[in-house]
Amino acid sequence: MSFPARPGWPRGAALAAGVFLLAAVVATWPQAAHLRDGLTDVWDAKFTGWVMHWDFAQTFRDPLRLFHANIFHPAPYALAFSENLYGAAVFGFPLYAAGVSTLAAYNVLFLLGMALSGVGAWALARALTGDGAAAFLAGLVFAFNPWQLAQIPH
Repeated sequence: MSFPARPGWPRGAALAAGVFLLAAVVATWPQAAHLRDGLTDVWDAKFTGWVMHWDFAQTFRDPLRLFHANIFHPAPYALAFSENLYGAAVFGFPLYAAGVSTLAAYNVLFLLGMALSGVGAWALARALTGDGAAAFLAGLVFAFNPWQLAQIPH
């Protein structure tokens, strides 16, 4: 099944990405103002940040021992005791390589995750309906519904 190209698709996608990023900043305010020193949650956010930084560091240090995390000593394969978050961590690799702190990288990825959820729903709805307004509403509902917002601390 293929969809015909729609005029203005790249421009619409860029606009949607900008709008959903702005919506993520507004929905989580003042998180965006504290990228380097703020957390959405004391426990889960710290652990998630540590896991993603471990993934980055170990990928380039000793990738065959990725799951031998420096936690729960002396247990082997400690990273397997929880989510390894490697799929999300890969998006943070350029930030870590540029010297961005673990906390700032976590917060940037957190905001981008919300925004890109909206963009994904927008793209699907736009492809299925061809209606930009319906697609925008679908993106807002998907990315910023009450259940999603209640999950921010987790």
